[in-house]
Amino acid sequence: VKEPEHHLDSDLMHSLILRDGKICGSVSSIERWFNCPYSWFLAYGIRLGQNERTALDPRSIGTIAHAVLEQSVQTYGKQYATLGKTSIRTWMEPFFDTLKGMYPNRSGMISLTMDRLTLALEQAFLFLEAYERHTSFQPAFTERHFEEEIVDGVKLRGIFDRIDTEPQGAEGEGLVRIIDYK
Repeated sequence: VKEPEHHLDSDLMHSLILRDGKICGSVSSIERWFNCPYSWFLAYGIRLGQNERTALDPRSIGTIAHAVLEQSVQTYGKQYATLGKTSIRTWMEPFFDTLKGMYPNRSGMISLTMDRLTLALEQAFLFLEAYERHTSFQPAFTERHFEEEIVDGVKLRGIFDRIDTEPQGAEGEGLVRIIDYK
C-alpha cells in the first residue's frame, strides 16, 4: 500500500503565514524562519505546543524578569538599578505565589527558581548600576509596542523592552537607545 503524498495547498499556507497580504511576525519569529522554515511552520504556522504550559517554562520566567525590570524603571527612573534583593523578591512574590497555587506539587522547585532568579536579577542590577553611571541616557519608555513594514510584504512587530533618550545636543537632536533585556 502506497502512502499518500502530503502537501499544503497555497491557500492554506497563505492563511497560516500572511496577515493582510503581508508576512507578519516578531524578530524572534522571523529569525526562526531564516534559520529553519519547517521549525517556524511548526511553531508559528500550526502553533504546535503553544497551549502547553508548565510551572517553570522559560516564557513565564522571562515574563517575571521583564516585569521586575519594567517596574523598577517605572518606579525609580534612571536610579532603577539600585533596586535591592528585598524589593526584587517583593515584586516577584505575587507571580511565584500564583505559580505555586497552579502547581502545588512543584512548590519546592518554584521556590528554588525564585531564589535563582532573585540572584540573577541582583547581579544584573549591579552590572546595570555601573553601566548607568557612565551614560547620559535616561529611560523614557518601557514595553513599547511597534509594528513596521521593513520591506514590501514583510511586517516586523513586537515590543521594545525599553527606549532611552539622551538630552538634546547643540544641533537640537537627541539620541535614542533601544534596549532588549535578553
